[in-house]
Amino acid sequence: MVYSWLKNVHYALLPGRCILCRASSGRPMDLCAACELSLSGRWPHCHHCGLPAPGDTEFCGSCLNQGFSFRYCIALAVYQHPVDRLIQLFKYQRRMAIGKVLAELLSHRLLQHYQREPRPDVVIPVPLHWRRQWRRGFNQAHFLAAKLARQLDIPLQSDCLARQQPTSPQQGMPRRQRLRNLRHAFNVAATPRGLHVALVDDVVTTGATADVLCRMLLEHGAEQVDVWCLARTPPHQ
Repeated sequence: MVYSWLKNVHYALLPGRCILCRASSGRPMDLCAACELSLSGRWPHCHHCGLPAPGDTEFCGSCLNQGFSFRYCIALAVYQHPVDRLIQLFKYQRRMAIGKVLAELLSHRLLQHYQREPRPDVVIPVPLHWRRQWRRGFNQAHFLAAKLARQLDIPLQSDCLARQQPTSPQQGMPRRQRLRNLRHAFNVAATPRGLHVALVDDVVTTGATADVLCRMLLEHGAEQVDVWCLARTPPHQ
């Protein structure tokens, strides 16, 4: 409640400016109502893997053949214009105002989902190796996880997972190569025994990283793992 009050005071003194069209947003958010529709419109998808599907379904044909270790992948949008550009600006140019807006939109999507499902017990970000985090200046997954944890009133546990080895950049790699690239890259530093976990990343591409981490969390006693992300990348991309 205090956070909401402070936010309204902030935007009363400094009116919001839309991160897309750059016009005044006219509300306590750096996104106008028209542009919000282009970022958070509903799209038919598989509820398990989060990929676009002919219609909303619990398991698409691919997941029926070979699913992932997580229960749900909940994404704000498909990784395409304009979301892809916004994520790149947030991630590589440290445009935190963009990250805040995208996290708020994702929190709205999550609140809708967990009206019919129990909320997770803890929010855990996908870790970065310290060298990459030092070069980038921050971990975008931790930034998002902290915002979502506060907005959904769920504890943040940022020390549960650790990246113990650096890996080659995975952009453009097929899923099988990504899995080889991720071997021995992570370890579980704090046991999530009996907990329903939300694992947060900015983009889920092939699902390899999320699947490896979910398997590790389940092996260490997690009861269920859901994946939260800003965008899900279709296979053809």
